[in-house]
Amino acid sequence: MIKNKIIYIFIISLWACSQSDDATLNTQKPVVEAYLHPKYAPMVKIKIESAFGENSAETFNDLNGLTVNINYNGTTITLSNTSNGTYTVYDNTIIMPNTTYTLSFKYNETLVSTYTSVPEKPKNFAQSVTEISMPTINFGSGTPPSGGGSLPTFPEPVKLTWNNSEGKYYLVVVQNIESNPSKINENTDRPSPTFRNEPTTLSQHQINAQTFSYYGKHIIILFVLNPEYAALYQSSSNSSLNLNNPQTNIENGLGIFTGFNSDTLMLNVTKQ
Repeated sequence: MIKNKIIYIFIISLWACSQSDDATLNTQKPVVEAYLHPKYAPMVKIKIESAFGENSAETFNDLNGLTVNINYNGTTITLSNTSNGTYTVYDNTIIMPNTTYTLSFKYNETLVSTYTSVPEKPKNFAQSVTEISMPTINFGSGTPPSGGGSLPTFPEPVKLTWNNSEGKYYLVVVQNIESNPSKINENTDRPSPTFRNEPTTLSQHQINAQTFSYYGKHIIILFVLNPEYAALYQSSSNSSLNLNNPQTNIENGLGIFTGFNSDTLMLNVTKQ
């Protein structure tokens, strides 16, 4: 249950990332946002740039009333337009690994279409340790808050490994799942309980102990991504993004339609 909740939060963060980039596209093409994961029913968001004057801010409106279809394995499903430009089907069994999905709809008599596949779950995801012990310190002064004589000692990095003989893209997301976790650095405001790396084609990743902000249980999710999402991630992280050529895999439209999968490990961070 916790794993599914964190994956859902990750999906929402993807939507937020791509929406911030879409607001600068200056186009009358429909903008599509959809992420397919085997744990969730498909959900597609579609919007269009609204008309704006020379001195007006650019905005996007939700596109409702479309007939949006998803085709897979010879089966066509028409999604329901729930609200706010959102189209979905309440069936979390149709998204499967190693399956190609085609999304299509007509807008102003033009066919907008795209396709993606859902990768297999990461294989042999493993960690070097299941628990690390961290000192309670004050990073502002670099000394233990108790005023002890020795500097704090940090554990070795947590090494994550997985199979990646095909050179696919992977991304690691770590989140503290305690309801009221204690801070490691007592001299900071409440930091985010979540952190991640950038997409990588390697088969390993190390988490430095200093990256953790809280004690307690953490969930470590390894996402396997398609190239179109990796390209979107890299472009959204680049301040010199070419706004005239935004990353997209939508024919006669803009945005992202992609699939991903994941596996999960747990790590406990205790006090020294």
